Amino acid sequence: MTPLNREQLDIIFDYCFGVANTEQTEEVQKLISENPEALDFYNKVQNSLSPLGEWEVEPCPDDLVERTIQRVASAQQASHVKLTELLQVEQDKQQLQKVSMWGEIWSRLATAAVFIIVGSIVIMMMNYGIGEVRYRSRKAQCQTQLGNIGMGLSNYISDHQGKLPTVAASAGSPWWKIGAPGKQNVSNTRNIWLLVKNDYVKLEDFMCPGSTIRRNKKYDRAPNKDRYDFPSRNAIRYSLQLMCDKPQTVPSSPKRILISDINPLFEILPPFNKPLKIIIDKALLERNSSNHSRRGQNVLFCDGTVEFMETRTTAAGDDIYTLIEMPQINGNDVPKHKNDIFLAP
Repeated sequence: MTPLNREQLDIIFDYCFGVANTEQTEEVQKLISENPEALDFYNKVQNSLSPLGEWEVEPCPDDLVERTIQRVASAQQASHVKLTELLQVEQDKQQLQKVSMWGEIWSRLATAAVFIIVGSIVIMMMNYGIGEVRYRSRKAQCQTQLGNIGMGLSNYISDHQGKLPTVAASAGSPWWKIGAPGKQNVSNTRNIWLLVKNDYVKLEDFMCPGSTIRRNKKYDRAPNKDRYDFPSRNAIRYSLQLMCDKPQTVPSSPKRILISDINPLFEILPPFNKPLKIIIDKALLERNSSNHSRRGQNVLFCDGTVEFMETRTTAAGDDIYTLIEMPQINGNDVPKHKNDIFLAP
């Protein structure tokens, strides 16, 4: 059985704290029912949190501020007796040594148990807090990278008479074979690769920091001038507006989406010698990009702005990851409607 990854551990932890969304809740419940490791981790978290249920929440007294100030003042006035109290403690040590050894051991064990419970809770809460900070940081870094891509795209358009980067393709050619050898255009990413090949954008900017796939640094050392496409699906974790075989101008609508976090339909692609066939079901329609723990996706608009969308549909109701009136995708499909946004692969 495949070990749990960090993303799965995080959502189980979120579920235990009651902060998981509906999709994450369903995923955790399925994991717990099918994966013994997930069930064991869930039980450990719940057992660590169980002492919290025994704590009684007391209402805050109305005179808390006044009482606190009074106690501070009293402590200041009584500071001169502290030395006497310390001396008395030293004198009483001989008497304390007469206490039963077993009683002292049990007292220490009880104290240690409390520290262990509280410590485990604190560590888990710190890990959760760190995980949330890391998530927000990666989301912000992703937005910065998309902004870099947008700036490079703008510079390219200025240098090419207002045209988007486009590579000629034959009608009906596949657009999903990222990294396929040869000059024939069989990938939609070959269009945006022109930004890397001509030094408008760095290759690493196309590797979302929120992706579960880590960037392979050997790609950075490869001679980009000799390539026709990104090395593989793992070298670009974004999806792009599907381009036709003719150079296109920038869409007139400034809020039309050009690039987004990776389309969940194309996170894993088949070998080049196998056909692509994706049947759109309810689960696929509800799934966000994997780049940010499926909480949503960053998108780059035509005007260069970047936003985070918690859902994959635009204000007009267009799903950016599917084609209108097409329940199945075969890898060479094109939008039937001019205003249909489709980001692939």
